[in-house]
Amino acid sequence: MENDTSGKLPNVKINDFEGPLDLLLHLIKQAKMDIYDIQISKITAQYLAYLHINQQLKLDIAGEYLIMAATLMRIKSKLLLPSEPSIDEETTEEDDPRLDLVTQLVEYQKYQEAAQNLQIQETNRQQAYTREEAAVPDGMQLAHLAPGLTIETLKQAFEQVLIKQDQSQPIYRTITDDPVSVTEQIQMIKNSLIQHPQGMTFNSLFTDTISSTKIVVTFMAMLELVKKQQIDFQQSTRLGAIKLFNSGDEANDQ
Repeated sequence: MENDTSGKLPNVKINDFEGPLDLLLHLIKQAKMDIYDIQISKITAQYLAYLHINQQLKLDIAGEYLIMAATLMRIKSKLLLPSEPSIDEETTEEDDPRLDLVTQLVEYQKYQEAAQNLQIQETNRQQAYTREEAAVPDGMQLAHLAPGLTIETLKQAFEQVLIKQDQSQPIYRTITDDPVSVTEQIQMIKNSLIQHPQGMTFNSLFTDTISSTKIVVTFMAMLELVKKQQIDFQQSTRLGAIKLFNSGDEANDQ
């Protein structure tokens, strides 16, 4: 049988808790009980004692606390009634009047732990400082771009490719792994430029792309080739198409 003593109550008020489940979890942890095997008589006695203390202090008690008190009393009364003998052990577990309460407490505890983890991450993030953008070191080899073509222009072109790819995808789709390396895409770009010695448009390298991952890796491969001065970007007019050429091609000087 369960012990019906209330035990020693700490000096805490109802308004120190976010709700009845929060209070119950506190009582269960304080009593070092198994959340899956709650001693209803003891917990009910302590819970009612908390309500009684708050009434003596003339503090307002929310209706949800009173509803939980009624729930605990109902569970306690069911446990005190003699149970009918049952051969099926699973049926006995399902008939445990504490089951719904335990389920609520377990779910609430999960959300509580998740909130605590997020709070810890927020605290850690507040202790970190983001370094301001640094100037490009002297002597560092930059991407070789034609006059009038800027990194910002390439960035905007890349963003447009991502937007177009996202809009072309169905609302519901299966996410699958699409492994591709920068080295593979570098070779793909080289082969494409061999087949198109007069140059290729920036967007033409993304027509067969089926994933955002491949788009990003292809763009990284482009930048790597430009850095090594193996290809050049050109834009004949301010809002014209960006084209790629092999470095040193005659078409590149047109």
